[in-house]
Amino acid sequence: MRKLNVLFIVLTVASLFVACKSEKSQSDALSVQFVEETEPTTPTAEKKTPAYLEQRVRDIYTKVFAEYNHVNEVDEVMNMPDPDSLYCSKDWNLCLTKVLEYDSEYNAEEIGFFDFDYWVMGQDFHDLRINDVKTVSLKNNRAEVLISFYNYDTINEVKLDMIFENDDWLIDDFNAMKKEMKDYVKGK
Repeated sequence: MRKLNVLFIVLTVASLFVACKSEKSQSDALSVQFVEETEPTTPTAEKKTPAYLEQRVRDIYTKVFAEYNHVNEVDEVMNMPDPDSLYCSKDWNLCLTKVLEYDSEYNAEEIGFFDFDYWVMGQDFHDLRINDVKTVSLKNNRAEVLISFYNYDTINEVKLDMIFENDDWLIDDFNAMKKEMKDYVKGK
């Protein structure tokens, strides 16, 4: 019986800790601001190779393109959650949120910052498929990768800045757009 009481106390304290941490993260989510640097995490030796990084980018784009192609074929909404929340860094998502908030407040009747989809590098898409993925640089928790893919049988090339975050590689920028996004919100 005593072991059960101790276990109950430990579980209660753990539950209180999780509840407090959850309440703090909810209040933090309300105050969105730009983050210049994400806390660096170091990839394991297995995940710090060009082969792993290139496969990670292939996996990300394969999943995203499968959803885009499905939507295009049957004209439905995506089955997956927002790809930015799944495959992009915390800083990218914060910048994106700021741009979308700015556009909804100041450009509600206009196109706004994004006049194309940065995942497909176009306004329209058809038969998306990966052509090639190459690591350009890989140092500590940052990397640069070039991906080329077909959209309407035209090859598009995108430079992805990657960051190691949450125990895997995430996209931190598409074709160096983040600086333009930050300048846009600041009114430059």
